[in-house]
This record gives sequence, C-alpha cells and structure tokens, in this order.
Amino acid sequence: MSENIIHQGTVYEASYYAIPFLVELLKSSTTPDKADIATLLADMGNNSGGTRYAETIRLNVREELHLLYPYLFHEVYYVRAVIAHALQAFPEKAQEIMPLLEKALETEKDKNTKDTIEDSIKLLSDSK
Repeated sequence: MSENIIHQGTVYEASYYAIPFLVELLKSSTTPDKADIATLLADMGNNSGGTRYAETIRLNVREELHLLYPYLFHEVYYVRAVIAHALQAFPEKAQEIMPLLEKALETEKDKNTKDTIEDSIKLLSDSK
C-alpha cells in the first residue's frame, strides 16, 4: 500500500485520501502493526515531493501529529528514527515537539537514531 500513496518521498492525490483511513487505523485498538502505519503517515507528512498535494497532506498529518509521538519510544529503532526525522517538517509545532525529542534523546541507545533525533532538535531549534 505504501508505494501507492507515497513513492520515494513523493505524495499523490491518493495520499490525501488515505490519511483519514490511516488515522482511524492508528486510533483503533484492534489494528495490528500500528508502527508501520505510523511510519507511513510520518513519511507522508515529511514528504519532499513537489506535487500540488504535498502541503495539504503535510497540514492534514499535522492535525494528527499527536498520534505519532508515542512511536518516538517504540522498541524498534527504525520506527523511532523515522518519526524523529519526520517531526522536522513541523517547525510550527516546535514547542510541543522539542520536549518529546529531548526525552527520546535521553533514552536512545542506537547511535544512528540518536543522530537523527539530534538533527531534528537542531533544525527545530534553528526554526524558532
């Protein structure tokens, strides 16, 4: 599914329509593999594709960004890294995001993920 709604950082019209479904899946207590959904939504919000849908999608993901925060503390390092990286795309929410990133940095053991968190903190700090 992910390659149909985001491919190599580019989002499409289908991406926009997928967001409400992905959000409902994340909210549901019966959804398996929520981390995969969270990383997909994070990637969509952090897209670099220059399509006409990109900013609308970013804004829609921003509205549900709180659903991604718990994944900064997921047991899989890759999930933590994807979420931390994606949060850079939301400098307007830096005051909300920064304490979470700082807390995640305190407990992070994986060097690459730690570097990603530090990069996100720096970029969000610079955007203030």
